[in-house]
Amino acid sequence: MSLNYQDQSQANALVAQRFEIKYKLPETIAQGIIDYISPHMKADPQGLEYPVTSLYLDSPSMHMFWSSHMGEKNRYKLRLRSYSGDASPIIYAEVKQRINRVIRKSRVAVHNDSIEDLLSAYRDSASMLIKENDYTLNDLNYFRSLMGEFQARPSTIVRYIREAYVGRMGESVRITFDRNLGGLPSTKYTHDLWSAQAFWHELNHIPVIMEVKFTDTYPQWVHSMIQRFNLEYTSMAKYVECVKLLHHEGLQVVPRLKGAQL
Repeated sequence: MSLNYQDQSQANALVAQRFEIKYKLPETIAQGIIDYISPHMKADPQGLEYPVTSLYLDSPSMHMFWSSHMGEKNRYKLRLRSYSGDASPIIYAEVKQRINRVIRKSRVAVHNDSIEDLLSAYRDSASMLIKENDYTLNDLNYFRSLMGEFQARPSTIVRYIREAYVGRMGESVRITFDRNLGGLPSTKYTHDLWSAQAFWHELNHIPVIMEVKFTDTYPQWVHSMIQRFNLEYTSMAKYVECVKLLHHEGLQVVPRLKGAQL
């Protein structure tokens, strides 16, 4: 018997809850923390440093932007994400859901050449999948159902360079350092635009964003790290920060922020 997406999420929630906390840091503090965590953390086996580029989707009323900006406890983000600086044949369709402080994510790999059809609601889901099974099909159908529910369309591209670490002893904690955060309005998916350096608008006032991600609880040494470096939690969302910057610079974000006071 296979679980549908909602049943699967509920079953996973009974076992573990995933959290993430963010901190805005100057580079000097980030380097100090990297040295501090070295006895406990190692480079992510998938790569220590890599680009992350995401095309965020939003509703005509920018519901996902506003729900995050206003700090609503229950909210969604829909995005198409690449972890390569090149034109990757694989793109991930992701749903990020926050329920109070708990984070739930679904991510499914789809063919690069299926993105236009995905955004236009054409073709069946199975033909878009890199690997087809009950779980991947449920995850992609869940993504598409939320697209339809919110009438979500491409809004803004967000990118940064990520430096990633995981626990040496197999702990569920993961710490990442994101730099060179930038954004660009976009009505479609196109890797050529992603690599057009001159058009990006960078958030130079945010040198480093550190994220601590963990299941249920984090180790005591993480608590000691937070105290040692006097870290202050921030609820900043990268998508929100990029949309705000683009709006202030007079660029039209699609769907457009009408009469917004940010």
